[in-house]
Amino acid sequence: LTLSSAPAKVSSMPSWFSKTTEERPQTPRVHEPSTKQIAVDEATSRVLLLQRLLRGRAAQNMMHEGKATRQALITELRAADKSLQDPDEAAADAFETRATTVKFAGADHAAGATVASLLSGLAEEVKGIGI
Repeated sequence: LTLSSAPAKVSSMPSWFSKTTEERPQTPRVHEPSTKQIAVDEATSRVLLLQRLLRGRAAQNMMHEGKATRQALITELRAADKSLQDPDEAAADAFETRATTVKFAGADHAAGATVASLLSGLAEEVKGIGI
């Protein structure tokens, strides 16, 4: 065995760690949007909001139609459930339901009369202006 005349250089640093300096690429810049582009983006966001609202309302209408088509079954099931309850409790529930219905009917009548009066006045103003 013969050893080479130059001693081997032993480094205390791992082999993957090297101090090579590489040139970094330029940092990309984002250009400021033009006022025209901002207006287009705002219009697009408004259209998307309107589409979401319309789709949500369509889904809500479909659920309401489904409930309306099954209203007879819902009423029958509620009546069957009430018949299983105590008769006094069922009568009290019926009275409470009727009282609530009458209260809301009165409020709806008052609101309807007010709106009808307002619309009648506006219609007369429109006729007077000649639109």
